[in-house]
Amino acid sequence: MNIYPAEIEQALIEHPAVVDCAVVGAPHELLGEVPHAIVQAAPGTEPSADLTRELLRFLGERIAPMKLPRRIEYRVALPRDPNGKLLRRALLTELAP
Repeated sequence: MNIYPAEIEQALIEHPAVVDCAVVGAPHELLGEVPHAIVQAAPGTEPSADLTRELLRFLGERIAPMKLPRRIEYRVALPRDPNGKLLRRALLTELAP
């Protein structure tokens, strides 16, 4: 099944605790790739297991269960070029085995 990162990102960015996000395919032994979300939390929001559960619950109301990220990682900022374009390759390189 094809899962489009933009659909997950669009749902994630609607959450008030998310300032920026990216979803990439993380390697998986059996499935090939699974969704992996990288989130920049809003100022004053502490990344935690509770926040992860809240984001997954929020997403679960908006997207199909098979599209839910298997992991949510938090970053201070996402890599972007000078024009503001997300540097997905940089994120993918970090996730490569």
